[in-house]
Amino acid sequence: MPFEIIAAGNGRSVTFWGVTKEEAKQELENCPNLKKKERLKINRIAAVFIETGSFPRNKEKFKSVEGELDLFAIKSHQIRLLGTFLDKKNFGISLCVRKKSPRYKPQDLVRAQQNKAAMIEEWKNEKRS
Repeated sequence: MPFEIIAAGNGRSVTFWGVTKEEAKQELENCPNLKKKERLKINRIAAVFIETGSFPRNKEKFKSVEGELDLFAIKSHQIRLLGTFLDKKNFGISLCVRKKSPRYKPQDLVRAQQNKAAMIEEWKNEKRS
């Protein structure tokens, strides 16, 4: 399965999806110059979901992407991990971007939605197997 685990426990997971397992790992590691401080912040946000079953209610850490259907952002300074709930206990990330302006780049949203569709299909196929 091309999912790279960011955090897991209590029957829950936060994973990063890629077309291949290697791509998922590489994209997560090379998420636009992800700094150690940003990675730690993302890990703390993911840990809240693992521990409680929900993301922080603080919109500075987690929120839906305005104008997009079923797309959410885990936020750390300028880093945005875009993804969706694969089911009640699993959150999948389909794209990592560095957002430097108030709006997302249209091509990033298109790619996030395309990746999300492929990720959901992959998740469903894995669950049926």
